[in-house]
Amino acid sequence: MWFGTEDGLNKFDGQNFKVYRHKETDSTSIGRGPVIDIIKDKTGNIWLATNFTLSVYNLNLDSFINYDFTNYGWITCLYADHDDKIWVGTYSGLFLFDPKTQKTVSFKSNPNDYTKLNTNVINCIYEDHQHHIWIGTANGLHLYDSNSRVFRRFLHENNNPESLSRNNISCITESKQGELWIGTDQGGINVLDKKRHTFKHYVSNPNDNSTLINNSIHKLVFDKNGQLWVGMEGGLNILEQKTGKVIRVKSSPVEPNSSFINNGGRSVRDIYIDDAGIYWVAIHQGGVNKYDSNLTFFNHKHYNIFDPNGLTGSSVMAFAESPTGDIFIGTEGTGLNLWNRKTGQIHPYKLKEGKANTASIIALGVSGKTLLVGTYQRGFYSVDMTTGNSKYYLLPYSPTDTRDLPVNCIKTDSQGKVWLGTNGSGVYLFDPILQSIVTTEKIFGLKSSQKIPLNGFITAIEEDKSGNLWFASNGTGIAIFNQQQKRFTVLNHANSKLPIDKVQSIYCDHAGRIWVGAQGGGLCLYKPQSQTFEIFDESFSLSNDVIYKILEDSKGKIWVSTNKGISSFDPEKKVFRNFSYYNGVLQSTFNIGSGLKTADGQLFFGGLDGFNYFNPAEILQKKNIPPLVITSLKINNKQVNPIENSEIQEHISIAKEIVLSYKQNFSLDFMALNYTVPHESRYAYKLEGFDKEWNQVGTSTTAVYTNLDPGSYTFHLKAYSEDGSWETPEKVIEITVEPPFWMTFYAYLFYAIVIALIVWGIRRSSIQKLKREFVLEQERLEMKHLIEKERHDAEQKPNSKR
Repeated sequence: MWFGTEDGLNKFDGQNFKVYRHKETDSTSIGRGPVIDIIKDKTGNIWLATNFTLSVYNLNLDSFINYDFTNYGWITCLYADHDDKIWVGTYSGLFLFDPKTQKTVSFKSNPNDYTKLNTNVINCIYEDHQHHIWIGTANGLHLYDSNSRVFRRFLHENNNPESLSRNNISCITESKQGELWIGTDQGGINVLDKKRHTFKHYVSNPNDNSTLINNSIHKLVFDKNGQLWVGMEGGLNILEQKTGKVIRVKSSPVEPNSSFINNGGRSVRDIYIDDAGIYWVAIHQGGVNKYDSNLTFFNHKHYNIFDPNGLTGSSVMAFAESPTGDIFIGTEGTGLNLWNRKTGQIHPYKLKEGKANTASIIALGVSGKTLLVGTYQRGFYSVDMTTGNSKYYLLPYSPTDTRDLPVNCIKTDSQGKVWLGTNGSGVYLFDPILQSIVTTEKIFGLKSSQKIPLNGFITAIEEDKSGNLWFASNGTGIAIFNQQQKRFTVLNHANSKLPIDKVQSIYCDHAGRIWVGAQGGGLCLYKPQSQTFEIFDESFSLSNDVIYKILEDSKGKIWVSTNKGISSFDPEKKVFRNFSYYNGVLQSTFNIGSGLKTADGQLFFGGLDGFNYFNPAEILQKKNIPPLVITSLKINNKQVNPIENSEIQEHISIAKEIVLSYKQNFSLDFMALNYTVPHESRYAYKLEGFDKEWNQVGTSTTAVYTNLDPGSYTFHLKAYSEDGSWETPEKVIEITVEPPFWMTFYAYLFYAIVIALIVWGIRRSSIQKLKREFVLEQERLEMKHLIEKERHDAEQKPNSKR
């Protein structure tokens, strides 16, 4: 993503910004002044305009090629047509720049000539699907005929209600149906009927909230659904073409209480919808706002003191569903609420026993048409949901201490028995028919001296498929009670690999599997064969190991509330998918045991700031695979670019080869351009020829290699989501580590030549020595022969005298 600002050009990869600014000493930097406009031509080149400079980004060298427009005027807008020619609007006229020939054609105004522009002040340029060029000026709309090179004017006429509403044109776009939509300054939106050459108007009506906020329009963009996004003074509107109705966008869907359109009337200056379905909204002096249609948004009911039809308190401790589908909500310190799901209104639900109406409702349950209410030291109640009659029951700490015990949890089993887990005195049983409370000893058939084998602080109760009851405690693990055998089995950290003995939630799924949520121990699956637990925690990409509540959806996926949002777990793939405040999940902590699955399959999780509710079947699956790019190369901790360095011949994002010397250590930075949830991207890389296995590096975005032997290597990189919903194709780059000069081919050739010369020298010396020895031998033999001849001749002379 590219953003133009008053302080240069910004390139954004989803997590990091790189800023390009003007430098007087660098002719390849962008021009001086704010970035006025940015466009992309059909071949993918990025063009931008500053005050008097037209620039195109050179990806190969990560620099800019600049064209001086000082003689043409202050640039106001740009457009790249189907021939990749660049139309440049200025305060001094219209210009057409041809990048191939680098020639510029000028179009000047002449108000008296109706084939010319009516003014030199150009506000916007647009090419429709028929390749007609439309020019929005400060004094009318113009259509350019490229064949005759003449303009046709469309102007406001005071006596013609079907003429242009205002002459100051600010923006132009086209619908899928080929209609031309024109935004004006103070004239709202105009739609051109190309056959009749008339205009239909959409303007603001102060008495109608389904019209535009005001008539000063800055930007018009159609989304894939055909809705028109309108940026204007004072905010953002969405216009539905079929009805002509307008939705006035007031706040972020993630943070309902925060608004980028504040009371000061922030101006929406630009809107861009990318290929992934992310909406980028530029606010004057307010930065960039993002709306991501790929994100799953959870419904969030939060406490608002000024809302008479809202929650009476912020902290939601428990839920229960009435036979009519309404939801009872237990709050901390403000009693019981009832949410009418049809009307959307929440009202206090008053019990006739007034003691509970200001209590902390920490547990709710249902038995037939009876609502069961557990409070914090304000008693236990049964409520007839038909008549509204309620009855109070005392659960004392002891025979001598008649204070009410806190009721942490309520469970109605398959036999209709209602089990109550208390905070300090173990388990009680409520008989809804006799409307009486049964003590622990009578429940389990224990002697008066025997106790449940837990510490009495019961946090959750669940029943498995065999009818066994599971009791979770705060500090002593889990006790399983076999109702037929009247026998307990204890599971704790010491004997079952339960990660921690502080258990906060237990759930038996449709397949009979028991899931346990421990405080800081992650999601635990009970293995009955070994009587141990298999742990799925942050090492499996669970967002957080503190589990508050476990639920199951209709497709068998497990959902949990944690300290960092809500997560779903696929038991078959053993993969988590995490949702945070980016998805509308409440940012505050969730409450222990606060959750509900309704009859229609909706899931509820309560926390310190209200509650989330959603239909798991409607959760969107991310289908977009983000592009994977290598963003930078560092050699010996210094940034490398193709202009100053020879290791790469083009920018590292498109480079296919890196050539290093044997002394150079290097690192590669990379990024999946995931603008939706960049923190969920995971990475793996491998240097073929060095690494035997893939390096699974999680969210780390840097690969470092040192002391590589000379040779050829191949770097492989891939990215994937933590929930397994996408994986990028591998990105590959060849890496050559050149040997030192004494290990190069020429060095070895030199060594060979030297050795050959030495051998040749030694051989030559030997031959010369042999030759000399041969000559000496010959001379010696000749001398010997001469001596012998002379001796022979001397001996012959005396004989001849005789």
